[in-house]
Amino acid sequence: MAIRTAAGFVLLAITFSVIFFAPVWAFPIAVSLISAFAVLEILHSTGFIRKKLLLAYAVIISALIPIWVFFDEIPEFATLGLFLFVFLLFIDCLTESQESAFERISGIFFSSTVIPFFLSSTVRLFDMENGRVLVLIPIISAFGSDVFAYLVGGWLGKNKLCPQISPNKTVEGSIGGLLMAPVVTVLYGVLLQYAFHYQVNYIGMVLYGLAGAFAGQVGDLAMSYVKRQFHIKDFGNVIPGHGGILDRFDSVLFAAPLTEILILILPAVAG
Repeated sequence: MAIRTAAGFVLLAITFSVIFFAPVWAFPIAVSLISAFAVLEILHSTGFIRKKLLLAYAVIISALIPIWVFFDEIPEFATLGLFLFVFLLFIDCLTESQESAFERISGIFFSSTVIPFFLSSTVRLFDMENGRVLVLIPIISAFGSDVFAYLVGGWLGKNKLCPQISPNKTVEGSIGGLLMAPVVTVLYGVLLQYAFHYQVNYIGMVLYGLAGAFAGQVGDLAMSYVKRQFHIKDFGNVIPGHGGILDRFDSVLFAAPLTEILILILPAVAG
């Protein structure tokens, strides 16, 4: 527990440093690296890729997608990149047995594009007006839900949420995360309004918190389902007490796109 907590504080410090103190270009590069590591972890740990060349294709495309999102004025490069990626996958498919090749390249394509594209919602948030404060909202709601689900589940948890997918998660913990995440986002709004003089719509902040918590829990369960299917505990071990990069960011993976949509529909923070 102590190691997990210490690692969490280190991650939090790095996140704040990249968002608020680093140059603008550092954030998409950070998301690019997270995406590449996450894709490397899921494809390696599941044994989905046996060829190093295919793994290289997957890691390269997953690293490029957040950069393309940041430079959204050059969509032709993204189109060309995705075409080459699919083209190379099918070239390799021709050398494999027909029974498994298409299933394999489908899994590779899904993992290598969906994970970085969903994470790239944070890049689009960061690029908005007031982006440095907006991008923290899905992170706060997802991580806040994780923390309170863990605490409430350990304290009150009796009824299993999805025992066949994630035996340690409870209904009580899930409800605790859903209820407390909006509290955390509202407190973040209070900080923005009274310490940094932003205009804040608190109904919007509540919705952000609920959406981020719900989507984050679905993302966590979705990745737990993958791990259960392939009989693995964690996708990696680079973060002490947390597992791999994808184990830590699986909730943000789903929370970020939904939060981005809500922010576009219902802006709640104005400078």
